[in-house]
Amino acid sequence: MSDIYSVMYDGINYYKHIMSSEEEEIAAELKSLLKECLTNNWGLKGLYLKYSNEIGYYVIEDNDRGHYSMRYGFPTKEKDDAFIKLLSDGSIRKGFSFELENRESLQQSWNENCKNEYDGRKFAFEYSLDLMCEKLGYIPESYIIHYESMMNFHHNIWKYDKEKKEFICKNIDD
Repeated sequence: MSDIYSVMYDGINYYKHIMSSEEEEIAAELKSLLKECLTNNWGLKGLYLKYSNEIGYYVIEDNDRGHYSMRYGFPTKEKDDAFIKLLSDGSIRKGFSFELENRESLQQSWNENCKNEYDGRKFAFEYSLDLMCEKLGYIPESYIIHYESMMNFHHNIWKYDKEKKEFICKNIDD
Protein backbone atom coordinates (compact mmCIF):
# COMPACT_ATOMS: atom_id res chain seq x y z
CA MET A 1 0.00 0.00 0.00
CA SER A 2 1.34 3.42 -0.93
CA ASP A 3 2.03 6.10 1.64
CA ILE A 4 -0.90 8.56 1.60
CA TYR A 5 1.43 11.23 2.98
CA SER A 6 3.60 11.24 -0.09
CA VAL A 7 3.67 13.93 -2.77
CA MET A 8 6.66 13.20 -4.96
CA TYR A 9 8.28 15.69 -7.32
CA ASP A 10 11.71 15.05 -8.85
CA GLY A 11 12.24 12.21 -6.39
CA ILE A 12 11.57 14.32 -3.29
CA ASN A 13 8.54 13.94 -1.02
CA TYR A 14 7.29 17.53 -0.75
CA TYR A 15 4.42 16.54 1.54
CA LYS A 16 7.00 16.07 4.28
CA HIS A 17 8.99 19.19 3.36
CA ILE A 18 9.48 21.40 6.40
CA MET A 19 9.72 24.98 5.29
CA SER A 20 12.55 27.14 6.61
CA SER A 21 11.60 30.47 8.19
CA GLU A 22 12.51 32.20 4.90
CA GLU A 23 10.30 29.79 2.92
CA GLU A 24 7.46 30.23 5.42
CA GLU A 25 7.71 34.00 5.01
CA ILE A 26 7.52 33.72 1.20
CA ALA A 27 4.49 31.41 1.38
CA ALA A 28 2.82 33.67 3.98
CA GLU A 29 3.22 36.65 1.65
CA LEU A 30 1.23 34.91 -1.09
CA LYS A 31 -1.36 33.64 1.41
CA SER A 32 -1.80 37.20 2.64
CA LEU A 33 -2.28 38.46 -0.91
CA LEU A 34 -4.89 35.76 -1.52
CA LYS A 35 -6.74 36.62 1.71
CA GLU A 36 -6.80 40.32 0.73
CA CYS A 37 -8.23 39.51 -2.67
CA LEU A 38 -10.58 36.62 -1.95
CA THR A 39 -13.49 36.41 0.42
CA ASN A 40 -14.06 33.25 2.42
CA ASN A 41 -16.27 31.06 0.28
CA TRP A 42 -13.91 30.49 -2.69
CA GLY A 43 -13.70 26.70 -2.51
CA LEU A 44 -10.00 26.57 -1.74
CA LYS A 45 -10.32 24.58 1.49
CA GLY A 46 -8.21 21.45 1.52
CA LEU A 47 -5.38 23.18 -0.37
CA TYR A 48 -2.06 23.69 1.39
CA LEU A 49 0.14 26.41 -0.09
CA LYS A 50 3.82 25.84 0.49
CA TYR A 51 7.14 27.12 -0.81
CA SER A 52 10.49 25.49 -1.41
CA ASN A 53 13.66 27.27 -2.54
CA GLU A 54 14.28 24.37 -4.94
CA ILE A 55 10.93 24.29 -6.79
CA GLY A 56 9.08 27.45 -5.75
CA TYR A 57 5.39 27.65 -4.85
CA TYR A 58 3.43 24.44 -4.74
CA VAL A 59 0.03 23.40 -3.51
CA ILE A 60 -0.83 20.09 -1.91
CA GLU A 61 -4.47 19.06 -1.96
CA ASP A 62 -6.64 16.40 -0.40
CA ASN A 63 -7.95 14.41 -3.33
CA ASP A 64 -11.09 12.32 -3.64
CA ARG A 65 -9.27 9.05 -2.93
CA GLY A 66 -8.07 9.98 0.57
CA HIS A 67 -4.53 10.68 -0.61
CA TYR A 68 -2.65 13.90 -1.19
CA SER A 69 -1.35 15.20 -4.48
CA MET A 70 0.35 18.23 -5.93
CA ARG A 71 -2.16 20.62 -7.48
CA TYR A 72 -2.23 20.69 -11.29
CA GLY A 73 -0.12 23.55 -12.67
CA PHE A 74 2.33 23.54 -9.78
CA PRO A 75 5.13 23.96 -8.88
CA THR A 76 5.96 27.43 -10.14
CA LYS A 77 8.73 29.83 -9.17
CA GLU A 78 6.60 32.90 -10.00
CA LYS A 79 4.40 34.37 -7.26
CA ASP A 80 2.09 36.05 -9.82
CA ASP A 81 1.65 32.75 -11.67
CA ALA A 82 0.77 30.93 -8.43
CA PHE A 83 -1.66 33.69 -7.49
CA ILE A 84 -3.45 33.57 -10.87
CA LYS A 85 -3.68 29.76 -10.78
CA LEU A 86 -5.25 29.80 -7.32
CA LEU A 87 -7.53 32.69 -8.28
CA SER A 88 -8.71 30.75 -11.33
CA ASP A 89 -9.35 27.63 -9.20
CA GLY A 90 -11.49 29.63 -6.82
CA SER A 91 -13.26 31.61 -9.53
CA ILE A 92 -14.37 28.53 -11.48
CA ARG A 93 -15.77 27.02 -8.28
CA LYS A 94 -17.63 30.28 -7.62
CA GLY A 95 -18.82 30.25 -11.24
CA PHE A 96 -20.37 26.80 -10.96
CA SER A 97 -21.99 27.76 -7.63
CA PHE A 98 -23.43 30.87 -9.29
CA GLU A 99 -24.81 28.82 -12.19
CA LEU A 100 -26.39 26.28 -9.84
CA GLU A 101 -27.99 28.95 -7.64
CA ASN A 102 -29.40 30.81 -10.68
CA ARG A 103 -30.08 27.92 -13.04
CA GLU A 104 -33.82 28.50 -13.42
CA SER A 105 -33.50 32.13 -14.57
CA LEU A 106 -30.41 31.35 -16.66
CA GLN A 107 -32.25 28.54 -18.46
CA GLN A 108 -35.14 30.87 -19.17
CA SER A 109 -32.80 33.46 -20.67
CA TRP A 110 -31.03 30.72 -22.62
CA ASN A 111 -34.26 29.41 -24.15
CA GLU A 112 -35.16 32.93 -25.34
CA ASN A 113 -31.79 33.47 -27.05
CA CYS A 114 -30.40 30.11 -28.16
CA LYS A 115 -31.85 27.10 -29.98
CA ASN A 116 -29.22 24.71 -28.65
CA GLU A 117 -29.58 22.55 -25.54
CA TYR A 118 -28.86 24.41 -22.27
CA ASP A 119 -25.21 24.36 -21.21
CA GLY A 120 -24.62 25.82 -17.76
CA ARG A 121 -20.86 25.90 -18.30
CA LYS A 122 -21.36 29.04 -20.41
CA PHE A 123 -22.57 30.97 -17.36
CA ALA A 124 -20.06 29.39 -14.98
CA PHE A 125 -17.16 30.26 -17.28
CA GLU A 126 -18.43 33.81 -17.88
CA TYR A 127 -18.81 34.35 -14.14
CA SER A 128 -15.32 32.95 -13.56
CA LEU A 129 -13.76 35.24 -16.17
CA ASP A 130 -15.64 38.24 -14.74
CA LEU A 131 -14.26 37.49 -11.27
CA MET A 132 -10.74 37.17 -12.63
CA CYS A 133 -11.14 40.50 -14.44
CA GLU A 134 -12.50 42.12 -11.28
CA LYS A 135 -9.58 40.89 -9.16
CA LEU A 136 -6.75 41.22 -11.70
CA GLY A 137 -7.97 44.12 -13.81
CA TYR A 138 -7.73 41.91 -16.92
CA ILE A 139 -8.57 38.42 -18.09
CA PRO A 140 -5.53 36.24 -18.87
CA GLU A 141 -5.82 35.16 -22.52
CA SER A 142 -4.85 31.59 -21.63
CA TYR A 143 -8.05 31.22 -19.55
CA ILE A 144 -10.24 32.54 -22.37
CA ILE A 145 -8.64 30.01 -24.73
CA HIS A 146 -9.01 27.22 -22.16
CA TYR A 147 -12.70 27.91 -21.53
CA GLU A 148 -13.42 28.27 -25.27
CA SER A 149 -11.82 24.89 -25.90
CA MET A 150 -13.91 23.34 -23.12
CA MET A 151 -17.09 24.89 -24.54
CA ASN A 152 -16.21 23.68 -28.05
CA PHE A 153 -15.35 20.10 -27.12
CA HIS A 154 -18.27 18.64 -29.09
CA HIS A 155 -19.22 21.44 -31.49
CA ASN A 156 -17.22 24.47 -32.56
CA ILE A 157 -20.01 26.97 -31.92
CA TRP A 158 -18.66 29.19 -29.11
CA LYS A 159 -16.49 32.29 -29.13
CA TYR A 160 -15.77 34.56 -26.18
CA ASP A 161 -16.59 38.20 -26.99
CA LYS A 162 -14.19 40.34 -24.95
CA GLU A 163 -16.25 43.51 -25.37
CA LYS A 164 -19.54 41.94 -24.27
CA LYS A 165 -17.72 39.67 -21.79
CA GLU A 166 -19.79 36.66 -22.79
CA PHE A 167 -19.68 33.52 -24.88
CA ILE A 168 -21.49 34.00 -28.17
CA CYS A 169 -23.24 30.96 -29.60
CA LYS A 170 -23.86 30.07 -33.22
CA ASN A 171 -26.92 27.84 -33.37
CA ILE A 172 -26.07 24.32 -34.52
CA ASP A 173 -28.78 24.54 -37.19
CA ASP A 174 -27.22 27.68 -38.75
